[in-house]
Amino acid sequence: MSQHLLLLAGVSLSIGTNPGGFPNSLGKSPFRGARSWNSVRQEINQTFAQASLDGLLAPLSNGISLAASGYRDFGLDDGWAACGAGVNGSYHDATGYPIVNASRFPSMLAFTTYARERNLTASWYMNCCGCKQGEHQLSQPHYEQDAAATVSLGFSGLKVDGCGNEPNISAWASALFATGSQIILENCNDDDPFRPTTNSITHAINCPYNHFRTSIDGSPSFRSTLWNLEQTFKYLNVSNPGCFAYPDMLTLGTPAVGYGGDSFLNNCNGTRMSETEARAQFVAFALISSPLILGFDVANSTERALWAPIVTHAPTLERNAAWDGEAGRLVSRSQQNWTGNVPVGGVCELVQQNTLPLWVVIGKRLAHDPASGLTTRFAAVLLVGDFAGAVDFEAPLEAMGFPPLAHVSSTDGWSGSDTGQLQSAWVGRGVSSPGGLYRIFEAL
Repeated sequence: MSQHLLLLAGVSLSIGTNPGGFPNSLGKSPFRGARSWNSVRQEINQTFAQASLDGLLAPLSNGISLAASGYRDFGLDDGWAACGAGVNGSYHDATGYPIVNASRFPSMLAFTTYARERNLTASWYMNCCGCKQGEHQLSQPHYEQDAAATVSLGFSGLKVDGCGNEPNISAWASALFATGSQIILENCNDDDPFRPTTNSITHAINCPYNHFRTSIDGSPSFRSTLWNLEQTFKYLNVSNPGCFAYPDMLTLGTPAVGYGGDSFLNNCNGTRMSETEARAQFVAFALISSPLILGFDVANSTERALWAPIVTHAPTLERNAAWDGEAGRLVSRSQQNWTGNVPVGGVCELVQQNTLPLWVVIGKRLAHDPASGLTTRFAAVLLVGDFAGAVDFEAPLEAMGFPPLAHVSSTDGWSGSDTGQLQSAWVGRGVSSPGGLYRIFEAL
């Protein structure tokens, strides 16, 4: 058994259930899968969804597959519901059950069965934003009926958004528990509690979900990546097995080729993130123990060939799943900031004025000395904004948990090659690459 598997086994024994009280035993390791929204948005259908399941299983150039690297779930996002077909223009019928758009999904159960027959899973989406106008005309929410439909239609996971007539995520958790089935639950900015809360006396974490969004929708812009990470740092103290903070899907490779319309062309300049930016995003999300949800078109073999070598990097996936008492941390950041346009949303449909650091170092403790509590192994990545030019940076080793004046060995996080020894701080001069510096430090 590897060290990292032993750590995970220890978590399962010591925690048992989600520390926030959500009554399932899921999400002990950050979830992995793919979703439809950042690729095709509302243009989802059963053919695309089933082809995406095939894409997760398709062999890559190295002979493995996305599924073999843990990406075993495909999630539907907005677009599946028959908006307006229900009571008062909602997507719920007179009995409170959700109505599926049959022109897009002739048989939702056939889709989930297709997944299970291939040893994969499928996730659903509720409290839909695309149908919110009609949903708000309903006199009451339908938590129990939606939870029952989730189970009866064969879904293994559920993403709950914050737009419809069902604004209480604790009620969702209770309704799912009442079904008797284990459903992994994502809180996408729904409320009660909007984010995990900590009891001031007992210090218990109230987290009635398995992972929770910390940000607005990400865009295929590196500035958006930095902004969503900024929103996540303040929740890393409550992020833990069974309740992981999540700065949205990976936006590398999105939107799908040929999709996006004027918003993508105008606000994203019609370009997706570069390979270097994609690597930086993947590593940064991995090193804060974020769920890793692919947004690119996994059914497209050309897209898989571009992005799979990044997202299947086994050492980084191990670091994402490892648990040594913390989800990750902000190690260091520039004293100077930049303020400017930051596109957000799957096709950059919104542009915000935000303030970002020129550079930031993010990392995660991988091992520590039980006697002293000091770090013995740490993974870190430097992110540099595309607005920053060449920067000088310094990340104190003490901020990673090493002892003062520590000596550490340094290896490249991608290749494992030796990058020398350091004392006291990780320092760089004239660095402009957003993802070229990824290091593993080990106490000497």
